Amino acid sequence: MHNEPATYPDGLSPAEKPPTSALDRYTIPAYTTYDAAVGVSKDTWTVQLTGSNLTNAYGPTNISSAQFIRSEIPMRPRVLIAELTCRF
Repeated sequence: MHNEPATYPDGLSPAEKPPTSALDRYTIPAYTTYDAAVGVSKDTWTVQLTGSNLTNAYGPTNISSAQFIRSEIPMRPRVLIAELTCRF
């Protein structure tokens, strides 16, 4: 995947260090994430465990050279949530 069309200059070429355009083209690498959730309920009590990005994979979701500075927006890191609820 790329952040710009193929006609834009390659942001990794030596001519673009530092970036000479705010519209450089960068390749966004592939990544895989795994999410899971499990829960148990009995009477008025519920316990739920959820997790996202369980392998804690890193990958940029967007790469830009706006303001002539290369920047990456990273994925959200591993998140684990434990939830205990009681209905009354």
